Amino acid sequence: MTDRGALLRRALCSSRLERLQAVLHHDPECVHEMMAGHQDPTPLFYLPDDEQRATHITRLLLSYRADVTMRNDSGQTAADAVLARSLDAAAMLMDPSIGADA
Repeated sequence: MTDRGALLRRALCSSRLERLQAVLHHDPECVHEMMAGHQDPTPLFYLPDDEQRATHITRLLLSYRADVTMRNDSGQTAADAVLARSLDAAAMLMDPSIGADA
């Protein structure tokens, strides 16, 4: 993982949304950073387990044009991966068709 990837990952893991906002403001392109050495390739895969925080972070990452089409080593998109973790609201933000049948 590059230095910017490590910085982004630390910001994602922190409990402060402001820290993530600052990282993205300083380096908007890091939203596309590939997480080298990890099964899950992009920041959208690294959401917290708390639904409300995950939804806020998803909105923030999407506002910086995070790529929702990337797939992990298992062939899942970030929406698939977070839906499997019961983060339904975040998954629907990434893929509105998920909530279409509900």
